Amino acid sequence: MKLRHFFPVSTAAAAILWGGPGLANPQAPQVVSGGVTFSQSGNRLTVTETTPQAVVNWRSFSVGTGEILQFVQPSATATLLNRVTGGQASQIDGQLLAGGHLFLLNPNGIAVGSSGFIHAAGLLMTSSALANEDYLAGRHRFTAVPGQGGISNAGTIQADNGGTVVLSAPQVTNSGGIAAPGGGVQLGAADGFAVDPAGDGLWAYHITQPAAAALLANHGTVSADGGQVAFTARALDGAQREVINTDGLVQANTVGVRKGIVTLDGGDPGRLDSGGVTIGGEVSARGQAAGESGGTIIVHGGRVALTDGARLIAAAGLTGDGGLIETSGAGLTVGKAVVDPGAAHGKPGRWRLDPNDLTIDGATAATVGNTLKTADVELATDATGSGGNGDIVVNAPVTWSSGQTLTLTAQRNIAINAPITASGAGAGLVLNYAQGGAGGTDVTAAGASVTLSGAEPLLKLCNGTGCVLPTLINSAAGLKGLDPTGTYALVGDVDMSGVGGFAALGGATGFSGSIDGLGHSIANLTASGNGLIGSLGGTVQNLALSNANLTATGSNTGLLAGSTAAGAVIANSSSTGSLSGGSFANIGGLVGNNAGTIADSYSSATVRGGASVGGLVGQQQGGTVIRSFALGPVRASAQMAGGLVGNNLGTVTDSYATGGASGAGEVGSLIGFNQGAVQSSYAAGGGALTGGSGGSATTSKLFALADILDPSQLSAAWTAGPNGAPILANRQTYLSITAQDASATYGAALPAFQNTVSDATATVSGVTYTTDGGATPGTGSHAITPGGATAVSAIGYPVTNIVYQPGTLTVGQAKLTVTANDATRFYGGDNPAFTVSYSGFVNGDSAGSLPTQPSATSAATRGTGIGITPITASGPTTDGNYAVTYANGKLTINPAPLTVTVDPASRPYGADNPAFTLHYSGFLNGDGASLLSTLPTAASTATATTGAGVYPVTVTGPATDANYQMTYVGGSLTISKLPLTWSVTSSSATYGTTPVLGVATLSGLVNGDQVTASVGAVGGGAPLTLSAATPAGSYSQIVTGMAGDNGNYVLAADGNSPGKLTVNPAPLTIRADNA
Repeated sequence: MKLRHFFPVSTAAAAILWGGPGLANPQAPQVVSGGVTFSQSGNRLTVTETTPQAVVNWRSFSVGTGEILQFVQPSATATLLNRVTGGQASQIDGQLLAGGHLFLLNPNGIAVGSSGFIHAAGLLMTSSALANEDYLAGRHRFTAVPGQGGISNAGTIQADNGGTVVLSAPQVTNSGGIAAPGGGVQLGAADGFAVDPAGDGLWAYHITQPAAAALLANHGTVSADGGQVAFTARALDGAQREVINTDGLVQANTVGVRKGIVTLDGGDPGRLDSGGVTIGGEVSARGQAAGESGGTIIVHGGRVALTDGARLIAAAGLTGDGGLIETSGAGLTVGKAVVDPGAAHGKPGRWRLDPNDLTIDGATAATVGNTLKTADVELATDATGSGGNGDIVVNAPVTWSSGQTLTLTAQRNIAINAPITASGAGAGLVLNYAQGGAGGTDVTAAGASVTLSGAEPLLKLCNGTGCVLPTLINSAAGLKGLDPTGTYALVGDVDMSGVGGFAALGGATGFSGSIDGLGHSIANLTASGNGLIGSLGGTVQNLALSNANLTATGSNTGLLAGSTAAGAVIANSSSTGSLSGGSFANIGGLVGNNAGTIADSYSSATVRGGASVGGLVGQQQGGTVIRSFALGPVRASAQMAGGLVGNNLGTVTDSYATGGASGAGEVGSLIGFNQGAVQSSYAAGGGALTGGSGGSATTSKLFALADILDPSQLSAAWTAGPNGAPILANRQTYLSITAQDASATYGAALPAFQNTVSDATATVSGVTYTTDGGATPGTGSHAITPGGATAVSAIGYPVTNIVYQPGTLTVGQAKLTVTANDATRFYGGDNPAFTVSYSGFVNGDSAGSLPTQPSATSAATRGTGIGITPITASGPTTDGNYAVTYANGKLTINPAPLTVTVDPASRPYGADNPAFTLHYSGFLNGDGASLLSTLPTAASTATATTGAGVYPVTVTGPATDANYQMTYVGGSLTISKLPLTWSVTSSSATYGTTPVLGVATLSGLVNGDQVTASVGAVGGGAPLTLSAATPAGSYSQIVTGMAGDNGNYVLAADGNSPGKLTVNPAPLTIRADNA
């Protein structure tokens, strides 16, 4: 059974032991559980714990500058829970030392000042609550407290080697230093949380109750080399605010073989409503010495921003391996940052980015390129959350010269719109597309290319169901001897100039493998035959055949392929140059005879032939042409000449021709002879669209726009597609809507967002906008995402594929005024706890919403004189969402009370009054009466003639003097009776006669008083009654009384002269009788 001990402390004892006058050490402890004793010596308070666990409640818990609070504990694993029950926040400006684990719970908040120093085996500070029974049972489940305060550290906090530091509150700010070498540092922004011991001796931290305005800010240094640093924050409205911001240093560098781990966790990276994480400083998990490998850096949040100047370093030491850096957020911004998980001589590290969608702009491309100098990089998308499709779009060149590997992993598509170039030996590129299953389609290289020019490069292509390692081609020699079933990719442009005797790829059996041009070209091919590929049964994509000059040696001839089999695919490919087909049939600028699919491709070649001659395809033998076009002139010496297709027995959709056609018969500007289906296609070469028709080229499908034969109206019939190629307006499938950048002030109504569209002729309506900051975004940059639009082309056709591009909302800070509240005190006292008031809070914010709490101070000391002294409010001019200005208050120092009391006085009757003295009560700061400009005076109405008795003495002076408010207390004058000395003359008598006494004389009479004295005889110490019978002898004569003006006199006890009374024997005559 555990006993509950209560340790009563008297007021007097408390003043002696803890926090007497002038000390700020903790006040009024009460031992709730366990064994704890207290002792104080000077400025040091020692708390001694004698049990493995203990609980102490304190009325207040602060440590002043120059003070020392030391906890002596039975072991490093002992714990002592200190709970503050009063209403003041804790201020640690002195030293706090503990040999074990220390818990400090203060719902009002905790601040470690710049002079504060804390060292413990382990430390947990929080404004949350923990029940005694949970603590004693080892259940560390901390719960929210209404209005709980924040925690700030501007000083130094240290844990023993292998120890843990936990700071948790709704708002946590570090501008000082926190270190736990070989252990762990956990900063948490939450209302409630739990900590559990981990197997490695560290404390695992879990948030159980998010905070309404969670914010974790680091402007200083947090380190746990050889251990772990974790920042964890959860806000109820995470999408509306940044929850983690570090522009300082966060490090868990490797020590020996123990790699460091840094985690910055703002929430689920798959959700835009998770909190934002902004890094503007350095995060380090590097290897430092030779042989030390880099550690791990994990950054998660709804929005993750690496601002210009940010540094994420998990690089190895001289001979170690690189580490891992992962930045995951539904929204991800990479500025001009440095990201380095590399290794100079060991195994390279890896950087992984995985937002919902990723567009590689110039800043991101530069950072990726720099990282690839020493480490692998993976750019991945994650569309499992919200707010994206999982696409990767390369819009800026990515270049590196090392042997590292770049991996692009897209849940859906990869669009390479800018060059990817690697020149290092062994450099690699991995393209993983369609990793999310349904919806992922392809890798496209529109106007850009992938170049791997170093020795032994690596290219890996994965489509969600499997991966291939294509044979790489970057020279004319590489085109020789291709395996007809192989997989190939161009990693550089191929120049065929001067190459003679070229034989079609695949030879007589045809080519059934795949070739991905990756945006490269095969240029200057001059040959005789039936095409670059004789017969295609596989796939060709992203390939440009430029300036080719081919002379047909038979029918079924095209610049790219003589013929395609059913199932063959040509995508995103093109040809330019000329084709001379003589009198042969089925001659096409791209393909001679097509039974497969041609998509998103074109030819601008000049084409000549016999019959079935087309600018793109000579004959469609059941094949499909979609979203493709031909620009060159076509001429057939016989029949069936078409600007796009000579003889169509397949399907043509969303395609066009502009080069025109001529021939002996059946000539069409689009199709020479149509026996198949033509939909939503157009020609502008003049003349009839088809020379003859036996197929389904209906008016609604073909002539809705085909009867516009005037080429000047081309702009109305076509619009630009995503790769710049025209798309027929009645089948327009692409429109880009981009939100325009905007600005707002925090807390103010958001502006009416605007947009621009890629086709100004389209009619767009219903555009809605969302921001990644929600309805009340915090300061900084936020994505403006348009959506919900409907669009109609210039001639009334709906747009079926609308792509939305975000803009940037820049939210400036709201203005906040912090005013120091007026205060008063007496001269000589301590300044009160100054407070501030706020003007300008919006969105329900309060002082707790500020990352750094303002302060109010005064230069006034105990010695400052009466009057008004400024109270200065201060703090950062930029604090969270606010631009802060500060206004001073007034400290009124009133006079201190000073009591002036007349000391008691006395004198004898007849004397002059003495000099009265005064007593002062209330002087402060070493002041004395000499400080007073006018000294008080004391007087009495008694004079020398005043009779004996007690008379008042009054004191007078100014009401206020110097720094004091005067109070006067009168005294008394006691006049005592005046002693009179006396003398008595001697006398004599004869026995038998009544003696006559001598005459008395009184000395000392004043003021003309008349006093007579009476005389008496004394014998044997007793008064005598004289008579004739008084025996003969010698007697004393003394004064026995006074009469007359004797009321103010008393007979003196000393200095008197008694008289002598002599009674002589009577003479006796003895006569003999006569006998």
